[in-house]
Amino acid sequence: MHIEEHLTAIQANMDKGARKQPKQQLLELMSQMGPDTLTEWRADLERIIDEFTKTPRQELMRCLTNGIEGYS
Repeated sequence: MHIEEHLTAIQANMDKGARKQPKQQLLELMSQMGPDTLTEWRADLERIIDEFTKTPRQELMRCLTNGIEGYS
């Protein structure tokens, strides 16, 4: 499955009101992406991350930032 398909599936789950599963899906997806890919998809990832409440949003943003900077 391509990144865009993953993001579409995550967004569809969020549109149904789910939050726990989309968070896990997004964390898993970002953990599989390298720094260059994360940077390329950053705007799309941030758009989805912004829909989460404060605590999960902070965790997801930290994961994105760390991934871009090359940390696990």
